[in-house]
Amino acid sequence: MINKISMAVIALTFLIVAGVEAQVILSPQITGSVNQVYFFGSGYSTNVNQPMVYAGTAMSPTQVIFAEMHGILEFDADLTIQSGPFPTVNMTPYNWTAVLNSISISQAFSENGPAMDLFLHSLNDGQEDGLITELDFINYEATPIALLFSVIPEQGIVFSGIDVTESLRHDLFGPAPPEETLGFTFKPVNHKRYPTQTSVTINHLLPRIAVNVFPTATPLPCVHHGDVTMNGVITAEDAQRAFEIVMSLYVPTDEEACAADCNGDGDITAGDAQAIFGVVFGGACTDPIP
Repeated sequence: MINKISMAVIALTFLIVAGVEAQVILSPQITGSVNQVYFFGSGYSTNVNQPMVYAGTAMSPTQVIFAEMHGILEFDADLTIQSGPFPTVNMTPYNWTAVLNSISISQAFSENGPAMDLFLHSLNDGQEDGLITELDFINYEATPIALLFSVIPEQGIVFSGIDVTESLRHDLFGPAPPEETLGFTFKPVNHKRYPTQTSVTINHLLPRIAVNVFPTATPLPCVHHGDVTMNGVITAEDAQRAFEIVMSLYVPTDEEACAADCNGDGDITAGDAQAIFGVVFGGACTDPIP
């Protein structure tokens, strides 16, 4: 017997159209940087700068032992650049993709070698609050989304097409309540010994997230008419085919499974096969033949 859960899947025939149904664009709500400096003898000092987005490291054998700057981008989570609502009404957890575009290097500085890794991370839940704070420096997802570069790029280089789908899916459809923004941090890693300083400035006005929404599957109606052979006439052959489905001797299409469920209760049973046979002698299934 095919149970109701199986029938719930079988009963849906999907009409799928290739291509993007719509594209929406998100822009930053707030941008900035968090700079943490370790001074010999006095500990750490953390400062917030807005709206410029800096990322870099500095190491010195003198007073400043180590400094690190993280760039922060927090995008609107409820409004698109087209002033429409977000997520859009036709978005489901899996019918869209998202990419981060236009990460433009407006300034680049390198002293004692250009080697520096720059990673993109998602901000942790709770930090996507529309504020740039000192806590943004340490509250980001441990696994990076992407490595943007390992060598300081030239001024004017633009990074685009960075896949942020999983990050947005977590924020928009994950277990945690929706937050005010969709947040990211640029975290540098410098593997060189001091003295060295490497940093980049990212144009804070240009970044955008492009969300491509694809057509959702459109369910066609499940018609329970008994014409399992789909020839427009109900005969004993239809009853036999329904019985073969019950016995797992025949694998039906979605449309055939709907037709074999003569009483429309979500199960295909021997009773449906018997009812279809009864149609030959004047009985009726739930639905008429179209």
